[in-house]
Amino acid sequence: MPAHHLLRVALVAAMAALCACGDGSTSVGDVAGDAAASGKSAPAGADAASDALCEHKVLAAACPKCNPKLEAIYRAKGDWCGEHGFAESFCPICHPKLGGRPQPIDVEAKARAKADDARSKAPANGMSVKLKSRAVLDGMGLTTTRATPSTDGAKLNVPARLAYDGTKTAEINARSPGVVRKVLVDLGMPVKKGDTLVIVESAGVGADRARLVAAQKRLAVADQQVARIAVLERDGSASRKQSLEAERDLEDARADVGALSSGLMVLGAGAGGGSSYPLTSPIDGVVAKRAVAMGALVGPEEILFQIVDARTLWAELDVPEADIGQLAVGAAIVVTFAALPGESFGAAVASLAPEVDAHTRTAIARASLDNSGGRLRANMFGSAAVLGKAPVDAVTVPSAAVQTAGIPFVFVRESELSFAVRHVTVAQRRGAESVLSEGLKSGEEVVTTGAFLLKTETSKDSIGAGCCTVD
Repeated sequence: MPAHHLLRVALVAAMAALCACGDGSTSVGDVAGDAAASGKSAPAGADAASDALCEHKVLAAACPKCNPKLEAIYRAKGDWCGEHGFAESFCPICHPKLGGRPQPIDVEAKARAKADDARSKAPANGMSVKLKSRAVLDGMGLTTTRATPSTDGAKLNVPARLAYDGTKTAEINARSPGVVRKVLVDLGMPVKKGDTLVIVESAGVGADRARLVAAQKRLAVADQQVARIAVLERDGSASRKQSLEAERDLEDARADVGALSSGLMVLGAGAGGGSSYPLTSPIDGVVAKRAVAMGALVGPEEILFQIVDARTLWAELDVPEADIGQLAVGAAIVVTFAALPGESFGAAVASLAPEVDAHTRTAIARASLDNSGGRLRANMFGSAAVLGKAPVDAVTVPSAAVQTAGIPFVFVRESELSFAVRHVTVAQRRGAESVLSEGLKSGEEVVTTGAFLLKTETSKDSIGAGCCTVD
């Protein structure tokens, strides 16, 4: 019930019990005074006396000196002028222009004023707190954690497993049969696009290079022959037929050089000498598989290396046939793994297989997970909570991360020694966890242990620990 309604009820009750300015009965004037106290017009039938002022120049029905029991009511509301003994809101001495009459209460304005007061007590959104050194950070014992997508409202839970992103995976085999002479990388090593993985010596490559050299020489001879025949033809010493035959030989020689050069380029052998050629990585990534050793005889049918870019992985969901209708491309999911307790990874379904496996009666849905932190591994098993058709913004953080100074806020890590204030909206508190509906995104790093120490640095009424600078 709004505060002005409470006052009105209290006034009526007090005046029903006694009449300080009348004969002890509740009069029409009392009702009018009640209406005035609540900021409303007197009801029809109220006489002019209802608006009368008492000897203290205050509306008779609202005067605490005429009605002593009203003092406790005004004090309880925090509306009391102790200096003059009247309600502060319409004290005839402090506010003579009001004429001793209560004024209408704007509930919405009071709510806005209260919200503004709360914001004034909180540190500004975006304020940065910077620690002076790494030693200060260690001494404060600050710990952080990442906000995770909230799984509230999940309508489906299905098994999930991780696989390499097929669009960022490369398998390398021998381009031409040969013998491995040198291996330059090992399992788990990072490689860049163009890095040499292995050197293979191949008789086929040696033969092609020899044929290329011979073809280049034939090309040079054919080019000279065309030029010589052209001179003789102008002098009448050679026929047109001889000129055409020379040009044909030149074109054949050019075709042979081009074909042999292209073949060697495809092998990665180039036009250099010898019979060896390198196998190189076509992408940046990590060596996930190595099936070769020095001295081994290799051919095109064997996969020697697998290179993967594991910064993103595929989460493959096994969706039961009966639940396929609850899933669609774009649906938001949150994937968790037993091997990583307390962590979760948000994504959206990118594709849904057009068939159901005949044996398992499940269809595979696929989503791409960010693995820039390197926490995930291919073939890990987990569980996926399907949230709906659109991404959900709510996140979960430890309750210790949420501080309050009029309004709730958290400290988001900007760099190793810098933390920014972020105002948030708390949708739900569940013991050690809080669900935030606004202000924070999944994956952002917030301070948990030590958040209170940072709060003291931002408080206007606190000296702070003197270990930080505040911008």
